[in-house]
Amino acid sequence: MTDTKRETLTRLFDAAQCKGVAYLLAIVTLGHMTVKDLRALTRDSEPTINKTLIELESRGLIQRS
Repeated sequence: MTDTKRETLTRLFDAAQCKGVAYLLAIVTLGHMTVKDLRALTRDSEPTINKTLIELESRGLIQRS
């Protein structure tokens, strides 16, 4: 049985939290973003962005280069 879109989205929010989902949306839409790019877009602090990106990477949702 396949997951519904709602279940998939719920799992994504559970894994990434709201900020992480916003960052993922920006990265997927634009293909690549730096911390500086995310900071300009979201107005979040660099430590907040780095912490969130580390969490996303640890969950296998992104790969930082």
